[in-house]
Amino acid sequence: MLIISMSRKMWINDDSNVEEQKTEKAVDKKIYLTKKWHEAIEVLTFFFLGGTDYTVVFFTGTVLMRTRGFELAEVAIFSTVYYIGMTLGRLIFGWLAKWLKEVTIIRIGIVVAITGILILWFTSNITGMALAGFGLGPLLPTLVSDTSNRFMPKVISKLVGYELAAFGAGIAVLFFLTSVVLTVTTYEALFPIVIGFVVLVFICNEILVRAVQGNKGDEN
Repeated sequence: MLIISMSRKMWINDDSNVEEQKTEKAVDKKIYLTKKWHEAIEVLTFFFLGGTDYTVVFFTGTVLMRTRGFELAEVAIFSTVYYIGMTLGRLIFGWLAKWLKEVTIIRIGIVVAITGILILWFTSNITGMALAGFGLGPLLPTLVSDTSNRFMPKVISKLVGYELAAFGAGIAVLFFLTSVVLTVTTYEALFPIVIGFVVLVFICNEILVRAVQGNKGDEN
């Protein structure tokens, strides 16, 4: 698909489009977030997202086998369905991005992900795994894309590097901490823990959304 899109020059704007973009940029002056704590919240968002993603897909199988009587082959199907859902989520929301704002996609993805986790928690239905993957799928690329709407161009490359590093750190740290909690409590604690991670992603993102809106209000 990438090769086809490149051969058809789908990534290249013609001169008229470039001129239109320059005109739009000249008219639409963005108001960026400039404080260090804004950057810290942005990085934290990715930290919790990384922990959510991998904790869901790996520990759900453990819960299903240890407490709900699922076989190994059945658990493998759950993992497969999760990644299929994630792929579809990124494709579909990538297409919808023509009409939806980044913040809308993030909110929808979070609601769908929490719905899927709740279905897993209370019914063990594989539909929940698909919805969890579908909802979480578009969050990483959309949050990275939204960075350019919130922060000045000169800090974006550095900040995106921190974001992806935080995503990896979240996988390592939150995955480990979840394993400790499940060991000393019960495997069923996985689902409220993961929902908590998703809620933290939502809270961090909404703090920055409010900060951007506050800056626009101050400018007006």
